[in-house]
Amino acid sequence: MGEQKKSRSHAAVAGLVLAAGMCSLVGWTAGVVVVAGTWVVPDWAVSGGLLVVAFAVALIRWVRMAWPFGLVAVGTSLAVALSWVGDRSATYTVLPAAPGGCHVVVRETSFLFAGDGEVFLTTPLGIGLGRGTYVTDDGYRPVTVGNYVFGWENGIGSLRLTGKPGDPILRSSVRTLEC
Repeated sequence: MGEQKKSRSHAAVAGLVLAAGMCSLVGWTAGVVVVAGTWVVPDWAVSGGLLVVAFAVALIRWVRMAWPFGLVAVGTSLAVALSWVGDRSATYTVLPAAPGGCHVVVRETSFLFAGDGEVFLTTPLGIGLGRGTYVTDDGYRPVTVGNYVFGWENGIGSLRLTGKPGDPILRSSVRTLEC
């Protein structure tokens, strides 16, 4: 393989590994989802996909990664694996779109006697950033079971969650969602 092709292959692998690492870091700290129609792609899936492509390019081109990129690849692989384990019980619900194309996505999880939810507001391009969280009692998932009221008015979304007797909404930072 020529030196120029080898150099481009090294750059491609390094770029993909760094992109996967950044995606994993942003997803872990800020909470990000990608929405395509009614499909929700969690941050760990995006990072994992980038890593798979990086490893495929490295194998096809027989590229050895320099140790800093190898370390980033290993760390990102662990982060992706941990995120996947944590996301296995999650349910994602895409709420109706605003006239401008924004969506609200709700991610709900539960563990033992607690439940929680994250609310994401997506841009028309489908990238969703976290806009609020809530905590429920006894692993209750209000959006999954349909105990919520949601609507858009003049580009501003309103999501009201309702508990049930014995399973209240303990804390919520979900307010209005501006598209």
